[in-house]
Amino acid sequence: PGPGPVLFSEELRQAHERLSGAGVKFLDFVLRHPGALKLDNFREMQEKAGGAEMQCWPTFIDSSARTAMAEAALTTYNLIRTIPARIFNNEPHAMSRYYGLPLKMIETQLDGVTPGFLAGLIARGDFLLTAAGYKCLEYNIAANIGGLHLSSWETHYLEHPLIREFLEENRVRIANRDVIALFLEHLLETARATLSHIESPLNI
Repeated sequence: PGPGPVLFSEELRQAHERLSGAGVKFLDFVLRHPGALKLDNFREMQEKAGGAEMQCWPTFIDSSARTAMAEAALTTYNLIRTIPARIFNNEPHAMSRYYGLPLKMIETQLDGVTPGFLAGLIARGDFLLTAAGYKCLEYNIAANIGGLHLSSWETHYLEHPLIREFLEENRVRIANRDVIALFLEHLLETARATLSHIESPLNI
């Protein structure tokens, strides 16, 4: 960054570099554009997010990092979904005692559960990127995992003058994943797999 105070440690730069080269370029861009360090310059963008807590700076992730994230997320999830059978032998009483939950609640949650059913659940893992790789903090497996609003963030970032300047200056093209489209595709694929043995007039 040249003379003057170093705002970003080498450790931070290395972390961004592990995600993408564009991430490191953005840190250098910020050092040359002090306005990017002022929260007020991103206030309007955050207001456009409709109440969601939108981070000011985008996170740049290349295809290699995305593949590593997907592997960590899926490997962890595939391990978690074996817990009822592998640890508790699908025994409601054992699970009730261990988790301190009412037996009836466990029985309701296990009702109709099959390996195929577990494979179709939606989930979101919270991970930290460490020097040793991705470390899972927790895994959220529920219908209300959140994140469906992220699809609109791409437009907000592209409309921000500073971020647009960075993208044009470095010829960086971004592509945000459409979470809603992916979610609907997953529902359709799960329905096909679940109803494959049933004649359906819906022709799905």
